Amino acid sequence: MKSIKILFCAVITGALALAANQSAAGGILLTTFPLVKLNPSGSITYSDGDTSDNGTVTKGTPLKHVSFNTKKLIDLLNASPTFMAALTNQFGSASSNQVPAGSYFVWSVWTDDLIITNKNGFSFNLFSNLADDQFGFMEIDEDFLFGTFTRNDDTAAGNEHDVTGFRFFFNDFNGNEIDTYGTATLQWSYGAESAGTQKTTLNVSANANSWLGEVSGFTGAPVFRASGSGKGTDPAFQNPFYFWFFGPL
Repeated sequence: MKSIKILFCAVITGALALAANQSAAGGILLTTFPLVKLNPSGSITYSDGDTSDNGTVTKGTPLKHVSFNTKKLIDLLNASPTFMAALTNQFGSASSNQVPAGSYFVWSVWTDDLIITNKNGFSFNLFSNLADDQFGFMEIDEDFLFGTFTRNDDTAAGNEHDVTGFRFFFNDFNGNEIDTYGTATLQWSYGAESAGTQKTTLNVSANANSWLGEVSGFTGAPVFRASGSGKGTDPAFQNPFYFWFFGPL
């Protein structure tokens, strides 16, 4: 769960700080994984609760459908007074209360964080920020994570296929929310080990059709999809991921 990982990260923060000074001399490598450029999309079916009466028949208004993607979710945040205040608080300027055009989401498979960023250095963590407002995250269900892998005994190069449950949460604090659970696949590719590290590629695909959607304060049902990929250079000892997640080999 997200709260458990936050507690875990708080506990190990001191240890990591101590290890940082030993890293150069002792070769200690900290856990890292590729950040995934995530492309969420989907739709919400909802009812506004209205009725109509033509004098003979009373009926509810037809169900409504709205779609969403990266741009639409960011547009919702930019229209939220709470989010604008959070950006102002984060960057210390009332003129910095909008996400720049062309921004996108990146996701950390290890910390569950969703971050809005762009190529010009803008970065805002939707879960962990100075305003302490939880606008969003995507977390792995550690009770539902399993996989398989192939690894070369000499070079440590290989690949891995994992399946996991996940939860995607988004809230603009302005009447719009997505809170859904589903299944994701994680496809990993590892290059040959060099000096204790290896180049890693992660491809993600996620699907969900359950739980809660909210549009302008009206309750609905979401359909959620997400895909993305990321590359990094990571410590070789932390692969395969589904083993490391529960404790290194």
